Amino acid sequence: MATDIPIPDLKRLAGHIAERLDVLAQCESPVYIADILESVLSVIKNVDTGGKRARENFKQILKTEFIYAAAAVLKNKTKWEIPENTRNLDSDIICTYICEVFLKSHLLGNSFPMMRPREVKQMPEPVFDKVLFAEQRARQLEVIRTSKYIFAIAPYYTDDIPFSLRRFLSEDKLYTSYNRYYTAIHIPVRNITQNDALRFANGLKQILSLQSGVSWEIIDMMDRIEENYDKKALPLLFSPFPAQVERTQAIAARLDQFERLLGDTVLDPFYYCLTRMAKGEEDLKYIYIAFRQSFGGIFNSFENFRLLPALWMSRDAENMSDRMNAYISAMEDRRREILSIRQGKPEEEFSRKMAGCLTDLENCLEKYLEQFGPVSESIEACTAKLQEQPSFFNRLMKTNDKLNRQIDVLQKQSAAIHNEAYIEMNTLLYRHREVVSVHNRKADYAEKGKERIALFPRGLNGITKLPAAVLLPERPYHFDMKEVLHIFSRIPR
Repeated sequence: MATDIPIPDLKRLAGHIAERLDVLAQCESPVYIADILESVLSVIKNVDTGGKRARENFKQILKTEFIYAAAAVLKNKTKWEIPENTRNLDSDIICTYICEVFLKSHLLGNSFPMMRPREVKQMPEPVFDKVLFAEQRARQLEVIRTSKYIFAIAPYYTDDIPFSLRRFLSEDKLYTSYNRYYTAIHIPVRNITQNDALRFANGLKQILSLQSGVSWEIIDMMDRIEENYDKKALPLLFSPFPAQVERTQAIAARLDQFERLLGDTVLDPFYYCLTRMAKGEEDLKYIYIAFRQSFGGIFNSFENFRLLPALWMSRDAENMSDRMNAYISAMEDRRREILSIRQGKPEEEFSRKMAGCLTDLENCLEKYLEQFGPVSESIEACTAKLQEQPSFFNRLMKTNDKLNRQIDVLQKQSAAIHNEAYIEMNTLLYRHREVVSVHNRKADYAEKGKERIALFPRGLNGITKLPAAVLLPERPYHFDMKEVLHIFSRIPR
């Protein structure tokens, strides 16, 4: 598994993961399988990359290869020890959940598709368009359609492992009740019998989730956010591009319109709900979960927009996708902060962190620009002299040879200054990772086939606007420090 990794500690980790895959192939207990999968993914997630591109790339390769290898092992598994349960779980249901929910969600991240209430409402069976729709809307159930089953899952709040396999397998019995309580139930996608529908409807009542002491005003407001996006922003995305406008300009204009509508219909109302409508922690939890679920659907709709032929290799669309992805990830990382948003002065605190990050970056580049100034002037002066017509005396003294040697020395000094600036800039980005995130992305149009972008939060408390994306230089020994400094200085504090 990834045996060609050139980084020693990650190569050793790849060897250990291969050993865990061998154990997984022999394991028959779903609970032990859950332990193996969740522990390996946790170890990979906690690998410290130090902000280094190579480590980040190989960390992602390890995760992807492990997920595909684990899924292949499980699909070929013939022996399962099914734990005692009251949901009629069998090997097929458990394997489908592991491969198409748990592992797939870790592979796709924010692109993992879930069914929104409007999609559930459109399903013809009464158990879906009436029963499941009402339960999902009031209790924020995560509804996921796989190849064979539909799973209704209790929302997760502070769980580090989304769609945890251990949670799925668990069945709880309260001290004062004979009923079992679950975190997830299932129903077949096709050929649903009356017994299937009845069992599913009863099972929905036994899912442990946030019970609605939440006001209907908040529930309706969160519903309207999604409805307004569907009515205004979504039609804009997929409307035809004007024929008289050049492709790149048309895409840029469309994305600007979309971003403004996204703020008006989704981000601003979300912040209003958090800061004005929520009365306590239960309200905040409901708003946060509802927004996370809605924005996941919004992000998937944008990814579908990017599949249009006109968007092929559009850097502007790719930037927008990265910014939306970073926004979702930031909301996940700042979950606890958002749930305590009504305490203290969070806007001022977040603004202070952002200003500190940008000030450090600007001071770093200004310091190295000051060192680079005299070197740059000397290179320009020597180059100008080389371009002059040499005199007889200069040819005799081999002045041009001396100038070339001097330029070589100055260029090495320039490269050293740029390299030090590059290293310190990336160190600062890593140090301020609480507010700024750095992403690697594939880019066929880039020299190395990859690009690195830094994403800086904007808006009130980093919530009311998508983050700003800054393309980081590829070459550490030569990049335009003035241009990068100018870009950083334009990011709002």
